[in-house]
Amino acid sequence: LGDRHKTTPLWLAISQSLERRDQPTPEMQQQLNEDKLLTVRALLEGGATMDQTVLETACGGRGSADIVSLLLQHGADPNYKEGKATPPLLVACSQCNVEIVQ
Repeated sequence: LGDRHKTTPLWLAISQSLERRDQPTPEMQQQLNEDKLLTVRALLEGGATMDQTVLETACGGRGSADIVSLLLQHGADPNYKEGKATPPLLVACSQCNVEIVQ
């Protein structure tokens, strides 16, 4: 399931965020991260297909270190590069996200 823009249920689950205008509290952001993790876990356990855009999105600030770890456990490659795309590990570095890089 997905469209020609690589929009899959797994990608959508990771890419969801609160609207900037909502100015989420830390508690709201924590709940969103927990919900994302549960959704991603359920999708992976249900056989969701994972392409590299999923890990890139998670490393680019839309996912938590827990989500990135889960994706890595399911075979995502942090060094994968297709064409001119930036490898997910370098995406996390460019975002200065030490927790994800570790």
